[in-house]
Amino acid sequence: MTPVQQNLLKLLKEIDAMCKKHGITYYLAGGTALGAVRNNGFLPWDDDMDLYITRENWKKLEKIIDSEIREDRGFASTDRNDKYQNPILRYVDKNTTTIYRSQALAGAACGQHVEFMVMDPVPKDPEKYKEFRRLLLVYTELLTSYFVVNRQVVNKDSDFDYDTYKYYCDMMDEKGRPYVLGLLEDKIFSYSDTDEECDYYCLRWGLRILMYERKNYGTPRLEQFEDIMVPVGCCAEGIFREAYGDTWMMIPTVQEQETHDSLHSLTLSYVNYIDDYLKFMNKEEAFAKYWDYKKYRVDMLIDKEQNTANRFKLFAVRDKMHITRALKKKKVDLLALLDEGRYSELHALLDYYLKQQLSGDYMKWEAFIDIDDEIIYAALMLLIVDGRYYHARKILKVYRLEREPSELILRAEELMNAVRNISIAIYDHKSLDEAAEICHEWMPKYPDVIDFKRCDLQTGLYFARSKADNEACLEKADALLEKYPADGEIMKLRGDALLALGREDEAVLAYLDARAHTRNGIVLNEMKKKLISLGADEELIASAPLL
Repeated sequence: MTPVQQNLLKLLKEIDAMCKKHGITYYLAGGTALGAVRNNGFLPWDDDMDLYITRENWKKLEKIIDSEIREDRGFASTDRNDKYQNPILRYVDKNTTTIYRSQALAGAACGQHVEFMVMDPVPKDPEKYKEFRRLLLVYTELLTSYFVVNRQVVNKDSDFDYDTYKYYCDMMDEKGRPYVLGLLEDKIFSYSDTDEECDYYCLRWGLRILMYERKNYGTPRLEQFEDIMVPVGCCAEGIFREAYGDTWMMIPTVQEQETHDSLHSLTLSYVNYIDDYLKFMNKEEAFAKYWDYKKYRVDMLIDKEQNTANRFKLFAVRDKMHITRALKKKKVDLLALLDEGRYSELHALLDYYLKQQLSGDYMKWEAFIDIDDEIIYAALMLLIVDGRYYHARKILKVYRLEREPSELILRAEELMNAVRNISIAIYDHKSLDEAAEICHEWMPKYPDVIDFKRCDLQTGLYFARSKADNEACLEKADALLEKYPADGEIMKLRGDALLALGREDEAVLAYLDARAHTRNGIVLNEMKKKLISLGADEELIASAPLL
């Protein structure tokens, strides 16, 4: 653990003790929960800590917090400090400093902190659901003066309503900020945990609406987090899949790892900093100017974003012409190549399309390269065969915004859903029986899909009852590695076969080799535990390279 993480863990233990004492339910959230399930502790790069709590449990905590909290701790919310314009609650270490630019003017809750995100029930009635989302985005935009919250409002699935925002913005100028925020809070946060019409929780966050199924929370289950056991949602994996997508189990690359930009100190209280700069400022005047600038930014946002979206949609038209012309010139039958399993040729032909359509900007601005369904189908199938069904799903999402799917596209969608259901069975439901059943149905139709091959090997090991069964699995793993020599998950399963055959030294080498070829955090954590149980050298385990 880093020093920052050590201090955060200390704060978590204080919160956990208070909540246990008073029967208050909370859950680890976000990357903290992901670290507990995937790493049994902090994500190595993590520098903050998030918790979820229902509004009813938050009310319980608020009642006891002042009598339980230490003198060198603080608790910040919009109710306690009108200059703290953040929908997230903070438990703060006053002895330290963590100042983000957006909170510097308020000068509140600027020590190292653990954040509580309040979960509110959301009605499942379509009209009430739509109204909830619409008002929530307006509320979070009006709550903060420092920056524009709803930064992407032109997408087809955006619920930001500019006219509603302007209506309440004008009302705020007339009747004041507390009146309007209170009015919206009464409308939005009016549902309780006992409402049967509510199937989802929504986090009062801001930058995007986070909706999670209530059934995934319920009675929390305990997970190891460093040296303590802490609560996560009863179906935490389902929460991760909603929050992070189908690759939640994968460790991100260094470029994808999220950290926070802040003024930071573990040895100096933030009071020393804010006293130095706030004495040179008129806070009320500064807040007024922030708000004026904020309103200007929101007014400019839609036009600016529409121009950006249009630019990328023009790029997509350019790409359509380029791709169509290139394939026509080569005179190839993509479906025939697909049927013949000539995947390397398909990669060469479709690489440009996949690179462009899956780029971050094209996905963000919903820029769809409007080419023939046969080309899109071949690309989707190629992704699924390669084990990237989650990328195929991204393309399909943009596709469905523009046209109704043909039979070809529906066929690809059915296959990608089958592959996804295997992932859900293995990682979310932890049921290899369920995974085996899906694999048994689909693998004969699509034997080249690598996810089916991995599943077939994994379930073969699960059902192995004899030495001969395990030897057959080892032979299958060796054969697969001839075709996929750098597949870390197959390497790991080969290690499992060796271990089942009592060949422990070879299993250790297989696991160490596999660790260098996979970013699957669940698989990596499982191998680490097995290496430790096998008595592998700790330095050797720690030095095994990770992608």
